[in-house]
Parts: sequence; C-alpha cells; structure tokens
Amino acid sequence: MLSKKVPFYFLVLSMLIGATLVFVIFISFTKSSHQKKTTLPTSILAQSTSCDYNIVRLNGYRYVKPLLFTDQNCEATTLAPLKTNINNLVNSLKSSDAITSVSIYLRLKGGWLSINPDEKFSPGSLLKVPVLLTFLRIAEANPALLNKQILFNGHDSKLPKQSIVSETLKSGHSYTMRELMKYMIIYSDNDATELLETQINNKEFQKTFTDIGLSEELMDENGAYKITAKDYSTFLRVLYNGSYLSPNNSEYAATLLAESAYKGALSKGLPDKTEMMHKFGEAGNTKEHQLHDAGIIYINDTPYLLTIMTKGHDLNKMSDAIGQLSKLIYNHVASNKI
Repeated sequence: MLSKKVPFYFLVLSMLIGATLVFVIFISFTKSSHQKKTTLPTSILAQSTSCDYNIVRLNGYRYVKPLLFTDQNCEATTLAPLKTNINNLVNSLKSSDAITSVSIYLRLKGGWLSINPDEKFSPGSLLKVPVLLTFLRIAEANPALLNKQILFNGHDSKLPKQSIVSETLKSGHSYTMRELMKYMIIYSDNDATELLETQINNKEFQKTFTDIGLSEELMDENGAYKITAKDYSTFLRVLYNGSYLSPNNSEYAATLLAESAYKGALSKGLPDKTEMMHKFGEAGNTKEHQLHDAGIIYINDTPYLLTIMTKGHDLNKMSDAIGQLSKLIYNHVASNKI
C-alpha cells in the first residue's frame, strides 16, 4: 500500500481550525442557554411570587415543628365566577331581609374564596369545637380522663338561652367525659359543655387558639369572643388534616361532628344522605340574631370546607338563607368536579 506523509504544519493548522470551531459552537450554545434562563422563567417566577404561602407549624417542641397547614395568601382566580354568583345571591337575600349581613369562607381543591372576610361575629356554640379539641388534647396525655364521671345537678340558668335544642342532660345522672362530649357536639348541649369546661382551664383553652396560629386578642372589651369566618375555619382544617390531635382523636372528633342532630342551615342545601361534619352556632339578642354553620362536605372524593356566618332578625329565615348559599356552592362543586 502506498502512503504519503502529511506535513507537520498542516496537522497543527487543522487542529487549530477544529478547536476554533468547537469554541464557537460552545459560545453559541452558552448564549442560547443563558437567554433561555433569563427569559422563559420570567413569567413563571411572576406567577409563583404573585401570591405567597403562609406556613403554620405547631410550636412547643425542641427539635421538631409539626406542620399544621399551608395557606395561599390570595383567592383563587378560577373561583371568580362562583364568587360573582354568591355575591348576587347574597344581595338578593339582603333585599328580602332574610339576612342583614353575611361572611363566607369556602375552601376546596381549587383554592379558596371569601365574602365579607373582615367582619367578626359572636361564635356562640361554634366555640364547642375548640373546647372539644382542647379536651381531647389534654386527654392524650391522660387517657383515663375520658372515662371520668361527673354528676349533673341540674340546668344552670346563667348559661346563654338556646333556641335550637334537641336532647339534654338529665338532672341527678352521672356522665363520663366521652358522654358529655357527645351531648356537647351532637346535641349542642350547653350544660354538657359547662361540665367539660370544669376539667380544663382558660389557659389551656387559649392555647388551642394560639397553637393553630390564631390571635390571643379574639375577645372584645366585654370578654366576649369575636371571630371571622376564615379564622374559625382553621379549627376544621387542622381537624381534617389530623395535624393537631392524633389521627385517632381527630377521627373521633370528626365522627361526633358528622352525627350532629341539627339539620338546618348548611344541611338544607344538600341532597339527602350527603356526608358532612359540621357545627352550628347561634348568638345575639332581641335586636339582632346571629346564626352560623361551619362544616366539611364530602362529594365522593372531593371534600370542601364551608363556613357561613350571618346576622339577621329571624332564625328560620337565616337558616333558609344559609341553605340557599350552601346549595349554590354544592351544585357548583358537584358540576365542576373540583
């Protein structure tokens, strides 16, 4: 085979040309990549920072901070059409004098929305849920407390008068703490609540609020609680998440709420046999009534949280109004499969 020698200078020149081509290609690729990194993520970054998240953790531990919940700080834009429909219904209900004021907090998979978010209400029997959470939290450290019995000597006339009453405690009977929790939540009995409160102090009760990120300043100058619909919904959120109590105690508390004997307000707007856990509350005086209902409603695998707090002059009309709002929201969630 014949062969011919290649001059050395030709080899060097070829290597230089090849290196130059590689360098030019590398510079072009680098510029292209740099342009992508500085242009494409701009809109993505704007979307992610346009609405921050609030992260709430449970304090009181040395090495860990259990996650209670995370919350996006702005409403979901996808729920804007629903919010418009809710506002239209609210205006209609006000015009008919069914209610004089309302605040709504709705949370579902697509985000959350709020109507009249800053108005505060007297929670009334809604406070029985934080009493339940407080008692179960204490009982986790002392399980024997649940079986402790206490004698009921008769109704305390100093307790707030209840317009919505079902079953009540019987004078002269002794009840375990578990039985009293049942009467407090399922039947909303004030006497059962008072007996349970003898087993916890106000400091422990306030701790439940601050544990889940609520302010200590929820009392007015007269010592009465005032709370917004969104803030109250936090109790149901940590209960559903099983992030404040143990999973077993969270399920126990939710089961009591699911067995509520009250079938007005939120329930009025739901199809028969719809699963929900909820608690109603009533407050006010002869000049103005307040009626509220807060719950988690289950549509197959799509639960949503809804708290509606109202003021008005007629409890029956207020209950119907809450039912209409509940129906509107249920139909939206069911039809959109959010």
